[in-house]
Amino acid sequence: MNRTLFISQPMSGLTHEEIMKTRTEATQYIESKYPDDNIIVLPSYQIVEPNVTYNAMSAVNLLGNAISMMGGANIVYFVPGWRDSKGCQIENEVARRWLEPTGVELIEAGMESIDIELSDDELNALKAAANKMGVSLNKYVEIKLQQSMQDGTFEKVAEEIKAFPGYTVEETKALIEGEREMADAHLEMLEAKEAKEKNKV
Repeated sequence: MNRTLFISQPMSGLTHEEIMKTRTEATQYIESKYPDDNIIVLPSYQIVEPNVTYNAMSAVNLLGNAISMMGGANIVYFVPGWRDSKGCQIENEVARRWLEPTGVELIEAGMESIDIELSDDELNALKAAANKMGVSLNKYVEIKLQQSMQDGTFEKVAEEIKAFPGYTVEETKALIEGEREMADAHLEMLEAKEAKEKNKV
């Protein structure tokens, strides 16, 4: 099976050799994930000639071309450091809003090194659930956490997913509890304001 790969990577300030090294490593990683498939890498990296002035207009043009090319991908891989790149951030937003809902797989660097306490069978079951929903594993985890914040079933969700990307279960719980505390404080403030208004009447 052929799979087309779009590599989203920081390029500003990097040499041609550094950029190509990252692309090679990214391609090898995706090939290791799909050993039985033929990975076709989209040519999203365009060399800007030394005598060409690189400005905001050329940056926008290059980004526009990259986004157009990304529309033909089956897999979009965001390499390490993508969160620090404005262009990669925009590509990620576009991919999440318009490509992921159509079945394009989004893989963000860091997901491959999650300290997740699941057996192979459990992890495969989790991936199957994400595929059934038609979203990436990262998006599935995000959806589950949002649901848990709304219905108060974090413990059950934590037991299912074990860890939020980049965090341990304990750290994830602290993050969720922090959100709840903020929501509770906001609610108390609104109730106090409402009571004050009633007293005025």
